[in-house]
Amino acid sequence: MVENAYNEDMSKCYDAIVTAGYYDYKGAADAIVHILGGKRKLLELGIGTGLLAEKLVEKGLDVSGFDFSKSMLEIAVRRLGTQVKLYE
Repeated sequence: MVENAYNEDMSKCYDAIVTAGYYDYKGAADAIVHILGGKRKLLELGIGTGLLAEKLVEKGLDVSGFDFSKSMLEIAVRRLGTQVKLYE
């Protein structure tokens, strides 16, 4: 079994890189809302630091997320508070 490679420093670097403008989380959230139609609940596997979930919540979705990395989830908690149910 592969050990979790994401420690606190790696998770902070990941978050800094993906928030630098390389990804269109708003566009992805718009597409997901369109695909879901009227459905409002979403389970995100590999929620990471919660960047996509943040945009989905802004669109009114009820989001739950799983991640295997405690350090990624710690950043997600700081970003999302109690707006999303998070599980390790």
